[in-house]
Amino acid sequence: ADPVLVWPIKRKTRPNVLLISLDTLRADRLSAYGHRHRTSPHIDELARRGVLFENTIAAAPFTLASHMSIMTGWYPSFHHTNIVRSDRLPDSIFTLAEILYQRGYRTIAFTGGGQVSSDYGFGRGFESYTEFTLKEDDLPAKLRMLEPWLLEHENRPFFVFLHTYKIHTPYRPKPKFLRMFESSYHGTVDGELATLRRINKQRLTLTPEDIAHLEALYDGEIREADEALGELFEFLRKTGLDRTTLVVLTSDHGEEFGEHGLWGMHSHTLFDELLKVPLIFVYPGKLPQGKRVRNLVSSIDILPTILDLVGVVPRVAYQGHSLIPLMSGSVVPPRYHTVVSERIADDGLIMRAVRTMTAKYIVVDQKGAPRKIRFYRLLDDPGEQHPTWVPPSLLGRFQARIRWLEKGFLEKPKQRRRALSRETLEVLRSLGYIQ
Repeated sequence: ADPVLVWPIKRKTRPNVLLISLDTLRADRLSAYGHRHRTSPHIDELARRGVLFENTIAAAPFTLASHMSIMTGWYPSFHHTNIVRSDRLPDSIFTLAEILYQRGYRTIAFTGGGQVSSDYGFGRGFESYTEFTLKEDDLPAKLRMLEPWLLEHENRPFFVFLHTYKIHTPYRPKPKFLRMFESSYHGTVDGELATLRRINKQRLTLTPEDIAHLEALYDGEIREADEALGELFEFLRKTGLDRTTLVVLTSDHGEEFGEHGLWGMHSHTLFDELLKVPLIFVYPGKLPQGKRVRNLVSSIDILPTILDLVGVVPRVAYQGHSLIPLMSGSVVPPRYHTVVSERIADDGLIMRAVRTMTAKYIVVDQKGAPRKIRFYRLLDDPGEQHPTWVPPSLLGRFQARIRWLEKGFLEKPKQRRRALSRETLEVLRSLGYIQ
């Protein structure tokens, strides 16, 4: 039988929290989510020990805004941290690390920097916030720093944020991991940013063999990241920390592989290949094991769920909702039936999507151009290839959500433009976000 969920947890028994973000990991490339290749044996085992959410929708299709939604529980129009070159989290919004630190948690982060740099406010609430350059962003290296820290601080509850760009372009898996997904390749395509730019500018035509190779490179990156996580999970087991640690694994967004014409790209659309991300919660003895939840949820629900699980009732606002009712199988309130995703960037293109389990309504606003509306019936068109007319019964509901987002966006507080550090700019260039 599933464990009974009893809340709140007393202060002295509060669990540790380990939040893992595998940047650019689309859910359907994990074997736990049905991928035909065994890309993620250790993540699959993690899922068997906890609760896997099958339909988690990212709040944004790019790293900065999506991670800030995870860390604050607010949608991008409201946390106002979207523009890579200028935005910073307003002081009026609190992060998960700040909330937990104020409740006595030790807090530490190991990240890839770039769009999760402390320049944007991600470091708030962390006693230590380590940023690696892309060349240094090696999961085993992070774990060699993390594991001794965990042993030194096990007398108090801790919150660890572990983030990596390992799966992000450029795709450079070690040969042994690439060989797991292809036996040979005789073409010239690689996973470097320059090659992907040539493909996406239609200067290089892909053959079926090239496509298979790109997908194998991506799968190899996932398998390599999974191998490192397996070592971390084994460390937790050997030290007994697995029994007192809430583990949450997710991603900020997915990746395009030709579904809508681009390869090895994200940030530019609100289609499901970019928005459907993994979400797994594991807390032995407190959460069910091997449970799969089909209901639609949002990445903004991660913060309130963690706070609920550790027994912290914050005195700050957020827009997400605790997912404990879904984990325990209680009645699902209507608020879980609609989620929102947004693409707000400095190129003047703003996209917003309102999604249910069966439909998606996308609004595209480009400065100087008329508004575009797209509606997809996801049951008949899961690949979102054939926009159709919006049923009148849904139109008003969708429009109201868009107006609500627009109102929040227009209430953006005045911010002094902040110069990014040299290290942050270096990582952003390495990842292809700036030239």
